[in-house]
Amino acid sequence: MVKYDLREQGFSVEEKITNKSLIALLWLFFTVSMISFAFFIIFTIGNYLVKDSGEGLISFRMDPGSVPLYLFEFIYFVLLYFALKFLFTFRFCSDKYNSIKIKFLEDNNFPVCHCREALTVKQIFIIYFVPAAVVYSAMFFLSVAIGGGLFQDVEAGFITMLFFMSFFMGFDMALVVCVLFYKIKNKNDYISVDQHAYKMTVYKSTFVKTGKKTVKPEDRSQKHMFTKIKTCLNPECENYAQKLKKDIKTCPMCGGRTYISELMEDVLTCMNANCENHGQELKKETKICELCSSNTRPLAFDFNHRLKFPSIITSLTTTLVFMAVILYLDNQGIEGILVSVINWIKTAILLAGIVMGFLSKSRAAFVIALISLPASTMITFYILYFFNS
Repeated sequence: MVKYDLREQGFSVEEKITNKSLIALLWLFFTVSMISFAFFIIFTIGNYLVKDSGEGLISFRMDPGSVPLYLFEFIYFVLLYFALKFLFTFRFCSDKYNSIKIKFLEDNNFPVCHCREALTVKQIFIIYFVPAAVVYSAMFFLSVAIGGGLFQDVEAGFITMLFFMSFFMGFDMALVVCVLFYKIKNKNDYISVDQHAYKMTVYKSTFVKTGKKTVKPEDRSQKHMFTKIKTCLNPECENYAQKLKKDIKTCPMCGGRTYISELMEDVLTCMNANCENHGQELKKETKICELCSSNTRPLAFDFNHRLKFPSIITSLTTTLVFMAVILYLDNQGIEGILVSVINWIKTAILLAGIVMGFLSKSRAAFVIALISLPASTMITFYILYFFNS
């Protein structure tokens, strides 16, 4: 939910800064726990299944020539992990096209999927826990099943990539613990994850006593606060976030290019790109930034229309080309690792198309790119099933 709406509805606001040493300990704990859990499954359940089938003990194998494949698997699942978090965040955001971005934390330069809005604890839990569970399960299953039989030959290279992936997921689990802690302690309604687990802003609804009943303040439906205008997006220009004529292609003040932009007229932001408040929603009464003393201006978001057609072309072309390649390989009786690698490459390109569609702020481009990912797999599956049955 847009934080401006929460402030307008009278929610109390409180900033929470978590001790960095505590975050480091939680991060380490979850990373080690995930690695230990994988070994526990392999050496207990796995050994039991193998002995029961009469195959002996579990064996680990690793092909030095497959190192590029291991690295590609790691990169693939990192992209999938961030894509899942992105899609869940997109699902829960009110302003879907302006509130989400991938950024690096100032505390440790770690990449995170950042949402500028305040969300419920349930939504935050889904965004961070579900992708971790899906990716962890997929990587673990791939490690114990790719050797020809379940748990018969564990692929040590894939297991190693799972350990590296646990480093990413452990960091997000530390955030989930902090969010649950604040929810239990303060009973907050919304939480804004400002700097991942290190810094959050919690919002709690104020209650009004009427006799013996306790009621919430008036529940006003969220209004559309965004105005689409032609403007200059140079933060140092006086025309920044100022409405210009639609036929003006360059700013008359600074000579820079003008863009179609969405403007939040009632929300200000800091103009200092190096300030933590840059791009954040500040109260409309804030004329000077409290952190760096820079001027504030209305919050504006640009549209990158140049990515609209590349996104559509990339999605459609990739779907058709890779479907043809998979069908050709199946016709030639080729299967195994080669087909898996081709499918991973296809997924990586389609994910790039989804990102371009999102950045273009074109609903059509984003939807086409989003649909292309599952559609390409489903159509190929049904074609193969039809011809092989």
